[in-house]
Parts: sequence; C-alpha cells; structure tokens
Amino acid sequence: MADAKDTNDRRGLTRKENRQLDTLEEVRFTDTPDREVALVSQALTLCPLPFRKPQGNKVERQVRIPGGVLDVVFTFTGKKGNGSLAYGNDAVLLDLLCSEARLKKTPEVTFGRAYELLEMMGIKTDGGKDYRELKARLLRLSTLHIYVERRGEVAVNLRVVDISNLRVPSPQDLKRERGGEKPLIPYAIKFSPEFFADLMGNYVPLPHAVVIAFKGSPTEYSLAKWLVHRVHVAKGESLIAWADLRDERGSRDSNLDRFKLQTKKVLLKLQTAWPEIAAAVVRERGGLRVRAPQAKLL
Repeated sequence: MADAKDTNDRRGLTRKENRQLDTLEEVRFTDTPDREVALVSQALTLCPLPFRKPQGNKVERQVRIPGGVLDVVFTFTGKKGNGSLAYGNDAVLLDLLCSEARLKKTPEVTFGRAYELLEMMGIKTDGGKDYRELKARLLRLSTLHIYVERRGEVAVNLRVVDISNLRVPSPQDLKRERGGEKPLIPYAIKFSPEFFADLMGNYVPLPHAVVIAFKGSPTEYSLAKWLVHRVHVAKGESLIAWADLRDERGSRDSNLDRFKLQTKKVLLKLQTAWPEIAAAVVRERGGLRVRAPQAKLL
C-alpha cells in the first residue's frame, strides 16, 4: 500500500532530524518561485564519490542507464601520503562549483562566488576549522581523476580541476578582496577542459533547497540526487524493489528495515525542501514507486 502521508509521518526520527525538517519548512515557506537551481554532473549523481574515506586510491562504480551501462572510476592522483581520494561532503562542494560553472558557461569559478555559496550553507569561510577543512577538500578535488564510460559513446578521462590555476586565498586575502582590492592573480578554481565539456553535456537539475537539506549527510544526499534524476528521466511508472534500491545505491547496510527507514527520512527531507516531487516518488510495501511528473518540476 502506498504511503501517501510521507511528508507528515515523522515516526522514527530523532529530535535533531525533526529540527532539520522544521527549518526546511521555514525556508521553503519563504522561498521564491524562481529559486536557484543547481546543475550537477550526471556521472557524479549516478555514481557518487565514496561516502567515507577510502582505504585505497581507486574506487570503481557501475550503474544501469537508459540504453546501457555507465562505468565510473575515481582515482587519487596526488603524492602518496599527501591527501586522499575525494569523499563524503566533498560531493556537495564539487556540485556547487559544477553548478556555478555550468550556469555561467565558464570553467572558471571565482573564490568570491564559491564562498558565497558555502556561506549560504552555513559554512564559515573566515578562518578556523571550516577554512582548514575547505582547503583540504579543495586539495582532494584537485587530485581527483574520473574515468567515465557510457555504452555507445567514447570513454573519457577527466581531470576535474586544472591544477595550475588552483590557488587558495587566505582569510586576509579574501577580506581585502571583499573590500574592493583586486588581486594581481585572480583567485579561482578552474575546471579542466575535458571535465567541463562532460559537465556541459551531461547534467542533472537540482534545487538549491535540496542541496541545503542534505548537507553533512553524504549517503542521504547521494540517494536524494539519484531519486531526483530518476524522476527527471521517468517515461511512465515503475516500482523499484527495496533490495534492488539498496544494492543500486551501494549501501553496505544488510538490515533492509534500517535501509527503509533511512529512505523514509530522505523522502521526508526531499519532499519538505521540494514539495512538487512528492507525487512522483511514493513509498510502498514492495519498494519505491517512481512516476513521470504530470508537469515540469523545474
């Protein structure tokens, strides 16, 4: 039986999760009809970065897509002992940067704009722990290499960041820049030509409210992005069995009931941040029913 009251049923949620939903409802209530949309990489949506810090320097993922299979291989290309493969919440930062580059149709994203996006998410950029973590994330992204193979298309090897243009300004530099000073060499993140070309041709639209809803929860964020993509490409109606969904999303949780509860939490947040999607994804006893939306969602 379909659960038609997903957006109201908060049973099983912690006090913290209930507070998050309350905040999302407030944000959504004051949201404007022309709210910003993030345009994120299709490959990174279907084959997400590792959720936790990996032991090795390479992670391989595979997923079925209409007309074939998508293979993605993530590789750390930095010096041994100096950093690691990108993982966890690095995905949110990369998605925001990808979105800005895609919207502006330029591979270069200035730090000023990148920091505005981060501050919108509550990440402090004026020094301290958040700033040190930001530098670590940028280092991991600068050493990330992605191999993408779509059946029927030429495989592509993607350096993500054009490393020669990656410079991390200090908090003092940013303060001076915000005060009107122009640096001799602009602080910017520049995506490599091959990554930018793939991003321009293969992306998934995602409301900013959804990105905010799942910050700090890499596994939930990955599932939410995947569900949004499934709705966008849906031609009719399909039922995804619970076990298939768990295996598809790479969950290591062998407890299916616990995975169902996690999925319920994801849907609660997703539908609170973006109510229009509620009718397109419905929980049932046998799994998730995904329907093609009756009207354009974005």
